[in-house]
Amino acid sequence: MDKKVTFDELIEKIPNKYELTIVVGKRVRELGAHNVINSKAGKKETIIQKCFKEIRDGVVVAGDAELMLAEKLEKEALDKLRGLSEDN
Repeated sequence: MDKKVTFDELIEKIPNKYELTIVVGKRVRELGAHNVINSKAGKKETIIQKCFKEIRDGVVVAGDAELMLAEKLEKEALDKLRGLSEDN
């Protein structure tokens, strides 16, 4: 079970609280207008909780949040394509 993300964990990743706010705002908008996301544990988490976890885990970083996200999405797409080609 994932523990809650603390402010201290976020500040370790993005030391400027104002920049942290901007990064969180951008990422929340990127994730969309849905109120909840189904997690693997079957519980529902809010978009803001998902965003905090991504920052804590280093998926999204300040300054190049868009670049980091693009790289992650590209890797996931390639992994899916590889999986499809292995099935055929």
